Amino acid sequence: MATNMEAAVITMLQAMLAVAAVDGEIHEEEVATIKSIYKHLIGPDLDANVIRQTGQEMIADEFDIFEKLAERRSAIPPETKPDILRAVISVAGSHGPPGEEEARLIVGIAQALGLPDDDITNIIREFQQ
Repeated sequence: MATNMEAAVITMLQAMLAVAAVDGEIHEEEVATIKSIYKHLIGPDLDANVIRQTGQEMIADEFDIFEKLAERRSAIPPETKPDILRAVISVAGSHGPPGEEEARLIVGIAQALGLPDDDITNIIREFQQ
């Protein structure tokens, strides 16, 4: 069983990949953003090909991020949940303003994480300035 911090890291990676893959393709800007966030938070470099391949597999397998969030929600440390949302928004906005599908997924992920509506609104506003 994963530790709480491992659950947070796995969830963040899957959520970032889910938002990158929601439009059916993984953009290079999304790959670069995922690599940058992972390196900043975790340390080691994450291979771009692994990101692309995993994202394509998620598309092909119709990966359900909400199922994974439901499984791990209680294990994710509360203090990491806003950072997960920030990472997801960063990926979604890496190649331009998020589209409708991305925006719905962002809000859905935030709600599935159990973040209060005020926190969600405030975090989204951070990226609109």
